[in-house]
Amino acid sequence: MGCSTSRYRTPRLTPSLTWKVRVMLAALPVAYRLHGCIRRTVEFFDDLLMKTGATPSSDASEVRSADITVDASRGLWIRVFSPSAAAIADDDAPLPVFVYFHGGGFVYCSPSSRPYDTFCRRLCHEIRAVIVSVNYRHAPQHRFPTAYDAGVAALRYLDETPLPLPTDLEPVPAVDFCSCFLVGDSSGANMVHHVAQRWASMSATLPPVRLCPSGAILIQPFFGGEERTEAELTLDKACRTLSVARADHFWREFLPEGATRDHPAARVCGEGVELADTFPPAMVVSGGFDLLKDWHAKYVETLRGKGELVRVVDYPDAVHGFYVFPELADSGKLVDEMKLFVDYHRSNKASLDDTIWKFHGEVEDPSAGASGGGNSSTSTVNAEQQTSSAAAGGHDNAATGDNAGRDYIMMDDLLQDTADDDDGDGGEPVRDTKTVDLFESIANHLDHDDVLFGSLRWLENFREIKQAAIDPLYKDCPKH
Repeated sequence: MGCSTSRYRTPRLTPSLTWKVRVMLAALPVAYRLHGCIRRTVEFFDDLLMKTGATPSSDASEVRSADITVDASRGLWIRVFSPSAAAIADDDAPLPVFVYFHGGGFVYCSPSSRPYDTFCRRLCHEIRAVIVSVNYRHAPQHRFPTAYDAGVAALRYLDETPLPLPTDLEPVPAVDFCSCFLVGDSSGANMVHHVAQRWASMSATLPPVRLCPSGAILIQPFFGGEERTEAELTLDKACRTLSVARADHFWREFLPEGATRDHPAARVCGEGVELADTFPPAMVVSGGFDLLKDWHAKYVETLRGKGELVRVVDYPDAVHGFYVFPELADSGKLVDEMKLFVDYHRSNKASLDDTIWKFHGEVEDPSAGASGGGNSSTSTVNAEQQTSSAAAGGHDNAATGDNAGRDYIMMDDLLQDTADDDDGDGGEPVRDTKTVDLFESIANHLDHDDVLFGSLRWLENFREIKQAAIDPLYKDCPKH
């Protein structure tokens, strides 16, 4: 008697890749020795064939680039990518800034390496941002904390230099340094965490002039520990771009001599992780065939356990480093997700039709001082207090004030507004069903662990939803 075998299929142990990507990945074992170190002859040919120069003139993607030496004594330089003059001619809005830290296990690659030059150009073109790709000296000649020091020095340079963009990129685009995002992949994503933490801690005593990171994007961060995770054991051969032996080699090269993989630079999870109050909202990207994915999950759990806002983006079919292959569909999806994250967290997000909520940090109540004249004081509302008060069904008048026209109100306020009018029969108030459903949906998003991104696609349509269902509730409120 025959039977179907579909019920007994074992999980697929190899990722689905295009033939072109398979060919490129098949060459990787040649580049590494059995114990994980890279062959020096490969490094030589990489320097010879894979380096690209800056292009002050626009390329086919309407992106131009220029190199700036920040500190020659320690090999610190940056490559700046900007949209072409034609691409920004019709829009004078300032552009967000990405400070990008490249991967390579702390031991190889640079902003001029072809994969990273190409990837940064894609980000610049598709997200319409100025990308500042940071070069740092490699291990083992320059071990921990050299890379982190270089990252902080690059931020300090951008913060203090009056015009940090190269004049080669005339006309120099308007840049919004308050919309700065720290972005990195693999070991560069490890740098994003540690540089963001250092910068936030330093800012408590030495406030920056203008550069306050609005978000941190960690693409498949290079974290680890002495213990072997399930993913490391099962995906060691499947993750063609990274093996356990290779990862161990990178840690031996980078960490202080004699240190184990439980060093705080590598093991970024658990109660011992320090997180500054101003650590930026994070987006963590992982892949189903990335042997580091369990460390990503531990990192996310740690951030959320400390009250940090985290957006998790997982691609079940992705290997480590998938983003540098534009042939892969997930690579394009990642760029789209990054754009959504940036658009939401930009410093001008409050300008979307006087959006009535801000979910993170302290928010200004525009009704304070609305009468105009003189130096009006500004009251603030803590978003966490708002949310917790709404969940409890109460009102924190001490925090919000009693101004009936305030722009920031709680969910139960909005639901109550829909029930103010009854149908005259003495029964229960009549509620607009669609509006109630809308606000209950929003409340569900607020209760979600991923507070800011319960539904990214929903946020894309927020303006339309607001105009259709929320604005009518405010028709009698004073304008701000």
